[in-house]
Amino acid sequence: MKKLVNNIRLMVILNFLLLFLSIGVVIIFFGKIKLLDSSLDKERLKSEMILCEKLGLDKQILNFKKDMTFLKEKNSALEELYRSARMKLDIQEKELQKITHTKKQTVYTVK
Repeated sequence: MKKLVNNIRLMVILNFLLLFLSIGVVIIFFGKIKLLDSSLDKERLKSEMILCEKLGLDKQILNFKKDMTFLKEKNSALEELYRSARMKLDIQEKELQKITHTKKQTVYTVK
């Protein structure tokens, strides 16, 4: 009978130790889970910030592309204007050369 009581006491003590050990493990796991949740929240925040930055950069790229297209069109128009002005200038220079050449000839013939 004494042996049975000692065995029961031993079982109760072992069960309490197992219970406290289990509670300790659960507390440790909950602490780790909270730490992981905190870390996950920080990473989500970083990810959202990077996404916002990426979207902002994408918007800037689109604006730069629009500006570049506008400037290319403007440059083409200016090049066409330059070519037209250059052709008119060449024609006027040729006419001036003709006039000066004929004046020289008339001056030589008068002398």
